[in-house]
Formats: sequence, structure tokens, C-alpha cells
Amino acid sequence: MGSRNPLYGRNPNHVLVRRFLKSAAGHLTGKGNVAITAVNSPHYDGAFDVDGAAERNDYEIPVVYPFFFSDYPGYSHVKTKDDGSSAVGEGDAFVTCVFQKKKQAAW
Repeated sequence: MGSRNPLYGRNPNHVLVRRFLKSAAGHLTGKGNVAITAVNSPHYDGAFDVDGAAERNDYEIPVVYPFFFSDYPGYSHVKTKDDGSSAVGEGDAFVTCVFQKKKQAAW
């Protein structure tokens, strides 16, 4: 999304993560996980609010791991700006957030 213009009162990146988690929930079985990789740079600080998206969709707070391009030969970042360039800088880091649904209480 890459925009800073609010969508439903929230950053569009957060709305995207929140909606994706909601959609993915119906496809999980057992201890299934959802993994989302995002840039971890000052430009996006707080934009994704993954903890808030998790809470709103009944997921545990995600476990966060570093993401290294070198672990995935052939991977390249796709454009995030309308002019075709990337908002990602040369030194920006990425992280993968792994989400799991909260355990439901058995009555």
C-alpha cells in the first residue's frame, strides 16, 4: 500500500495486515501460523501495528524474526511507490512476523 493517507482512521498498511489476518483465520487448522514479512525502518515505524492487528483478530502477539534477502535467492522487493520506485532503502531491515490464533477456552 505504501500510503500514509488514513483509511478508516488507520494507516493503510495496518488495515491491510488486519484484513489479511481476518481472511487467513478461516484457512488455519490446528497449530497453523500466518507469516507476514515487512520492512522494519523508521519510515514505517508503527505503520503496520502488527500487535494491534493481531489483537483485533484474536491472534497471539506475533513472534518476530529477522528476514534476510540472502536466504531467498531470486527474491526482490516489489515497488511500493506510484512512480515504480521502492520506499525501501539500501540499509533497511526486514522482519517476518509469525501469528498464531489464541487458544479458545474449552467449556
